[in-house]
Amino acid sequence: MHGTVIQSAKADVRKLSKLEELREELAIAREKLVAAVSKRSREEVLRPLRNDVGELLEKIEKVYSAERFRR
Repeated sequence: MHGTVIQSAKADVRKLSKLEELREELAIAREKLVAAVSKRSREEVLRPLRNDVGELLEKIEKVYSAERFRR
């Protein structure tokens, strides 16, 4: 039983760091998107940036969902 608790705690720490990592990536992606919008970049530039932001939001939601499911 003791080993299970330790493994669970390690998994929570990894999940938290993964979440923090995704949040940092999202902040950077949003900054790039805002900069491109303010420069009135073409759609060819904006589309991949929007997709990146959307994908990161989905990844963050998956991490949250997995955490809620385990509780």
